Amino acid sequence: MLSALIHPVFLVALAFGIAKLASGAIASESELVFLAVALFNLTAGYFIHAAMTVQVARRCAQAANPWLLASLPLYWLLVSLAAWRAVWHLIVKPFQWEKTRHGLAKRATNAIIIS
Repeated sequence: MLSALIHPVFLVALAFGIAKLASGAIASESELVFLAVALFNLTAGYFIHAAMTVQVARRCAQAANPWLLASLPLYWLLVSLAAWRAVWHLIVKPFQWEKTRHGLAKRATNAIIIS
């Protein structure tokens, strides 16, 4: 849960840090350490997620979709958006439960069956 919430913070910190270094400004030691931590966390997180995706594809006797792997940063941003939305709803509407409605299909032929 925490990684989903902190992900955009690391992305923004990395972007600002790279922009600052690219502009020729001198970064403090603490800024460089935080930049290194952000880069490591993002790189390691994406790499581990991609490795798990490839492993699951192998177990299913399929090739990992390169577009799926390339979209992992976007996927993580969407997960982060959902996590921040959940935190917001927990603060402003703590007793509201948004859940999926089930049982809308009138016949079994209208339902999607996953096997």
